Amino acid sequence: MSIYYVRHGQTDWNKLGYLQGQSDIALNEEGIKQAKQVRDAMKQVHIDKIICSPLQRTRHTASIINENYGLEIHEDKRIIERYFGEVEGAKRKDIVFEDFWKWEKPVQYGMESIDEVFHRVYDFLDDIMEEAMHQNILVVAHGGVSIPFQCYFDEENRKKDLISLILKNCEVAQRESKVKVK
Repeated sequence: MSIYYVRHGQTDWNKLGYLQGQSDIALNEEGIKQAKQVRDAMKQVHIDKIICSPLQRTRHTASIINENYGLEIHEDKRIIERYFGEVEGAKRKDIVFEDFWKWEKPVQYGMESIDEVFHRVYDFLDDIMEEAMHQNILVVAHGGVSIPFQCYFDEENRKKDLISLILKNCEVAQRESKVKVK
């Protein structure tokens, strides 16, 4: 079976280029439209379980997609966006955002480290992987969480420019479940 990963729809902060992190920002009209497009595109996809981050932008995206399924939506804090500390709310153009996703760069501004993000997302994926062997699971989360998600299924991605792995708003990634060998 499969895991479908959807990044939340657009927010005003996405549109204006602000770094959201764990700030709880709502979807804007475009984000709602994007979520409806994903809902319509996934109409023929069987989903058994929906899990999202506790932030409202992911909950709202998940609830729109869930109009197809009528399932209980489960929240999991391990797939919340990366905490960016003092620079949450800053304009991306005013900071060197790309440096925040480079393994060799030190942690700055009190933000969560890349290793911490990977650890909690991998822990989440380890927990749902057995379920995903028998069910299709929809995960609705964030751009920063999409990086470790993609690395989990292909370790070669860890060698890439991590920024290049960030999914666009309401982009869908599908991965087949697998047994993770530790």
